[in-house]
Amino acid sequence: MISNFHRGDTRTFTITVKDDAGAPVDITDHVLYMTFKVNLSDGDPGSVQLAGTITDAVNGIGTFLLESDKSKNLKGVYYYDMQAASNATPPVVITAESGKVTVLADVTITDT
Repeated sequence: MISNFHRGDTRTFTITVKDDAGAPVDITDHVLYMTFKVNLSDGDPGSVQLAGTITDAVNGIGTFLLESDKSKNLKGVYYYDMQAASNATPPVVITAESGKVTVLADVTITDT
């Protein structure tokens, strides 16, 4: 689970994609996605979505970078998930992590 963070902060999130037995999944040729939504029923357009970077494919490890320009308009409670999708047709999708996170108001608004 990711921890709460402040609006406007730059954050890096790391995931490890595992199978049902808890073993790492080789995510070579996969695409990583992270999505933040206010409501689970919201469509993906209008949500904050991040593309991930695979850092250790064989061990199922990837990262997501949430830059300050994307987090500065967030505030409140968000649902999130992190997924890996294969390039197969249809793709095999594994949700590595999901939950709720609170984006806290910050004191300093200026970021320049």
